[in-house]
Amino acid sequence: MPIELAEPLDQLVVEQLARRGQASYVSRPDKWLFPGGIPDKHLAAENIRAQLVEREIQPNHARKAALFHLAAIIPTSWAT
Repeated sequence: MPIELAEPLDQLVVEQLARRGQASYVSRPDKWLFPGGIPDKHLAAENIRAQLVEREIQPNHARKAALFHLAAIIPTSWAT
C-alpha cells in the first residue's frame, strides 16, 4: 500500500531503499527500516525523533498538524 511522506523524509526513505549493502533495509533479514542496536529490535521512538530533528525534520510539527486536521474533520455527532 503506497504512503505519502513529507519532504525531506520521502527522499531519505527512497534513498535508503535504493541502497544495496549491509546497512540497507532491503538486505536485512529482519526488514526493520530503522534497525536498533539489539538484533531483531527497532530503534526507540526517541532515537528516531532525534535523528529526524538532526536532519532538520520536525516530527512534532507534522504530528500537531495531523491532529488539528483530524479534529477539524471529525463529525460533530461524535462529540455528543
